[in-house]
Amino acid sequence: RFTADRPGDQGNRPEVQSPFSNLLFAGDMPRIDHPAIDMEKTNGSAKMATNLILEKSGQEEGRITILPSGTPGLISTVLRATGSVFPKGAA
Repeated sequence: RFTADRPGDQGNRPEVQSPFSNLLFAGDMPRIDHPAIDMEKTNGSAKMATNLILEKSGQEEGRITILPSGTPGLISTVLRATGSVFPKGAA
């Protein structure tokens, strides 16, 4: 993934569902509903995309339960609350 988003900058990430009804984003780029990093985000966004496809097709069964992932800690939680995991002035 090569985007202008800095790590922890969830506000600028797209939703899994794009503005086009037949285009979904999966991977570590889209914004997801729970804390996760790297491949955990990829798995979470893929599960969200799968559930969206099932919902759009009207299928009631087969939805995937998305469990919280990641290893939250005090320091990373505080840094995310300030908007960045980088100190001010760091690139």
